[in-house]
Amino acid sequence: MKQLFRSLTFWLGLPGLLFLLWAWWDSSKFDSDALMYSWGFLARNGDSQFTITILEDYKSYWMLSGSLGFDRQPRAESRLFFPSARIDRMTEPHWTRIFIPHWQVVLAYAIPWSVLFLWSRRRIRLRAVMLEARE
Repeated sequence: MKQLFRSLTFWLGLPGLLFLLWAWWDSSKFDSDALMYSWGFLARNGDSQFTITILEDYKSYWMLSGSLGFDRQPRAESRLFFPSARIDRMTEPHWTRIFIPHWQVVLAYAIPWSVLFLWSRRRIRLRAVMLEARE
């Protein structure tokens, strides 16, 4: 455990993991939208998942004026849950929605970070063994 707190890999990866955990917790209490109309893009953080909506024919919509907006609304009920990832294609209007659950984002971050940390610890141990063998 002593090596854990002395590891640069641990301290550089911890803020990212804490941010992802906070975003998951926050999405269970609030719905947040980030709108980028000029690119035909809507990002939503809510319902314990991150949703990306891509407007395929966004220039034909009169409401899209090239602006950027942000909205945050409290949820009526607070809950953490584990939804599944999915992609929805809507025909009218032509949108594609990608749902990415926060638990999958946390795993996609934590697994490589843990592997990197374990690999660096193993490398340090092997280097110490090789130095002892030389002496």
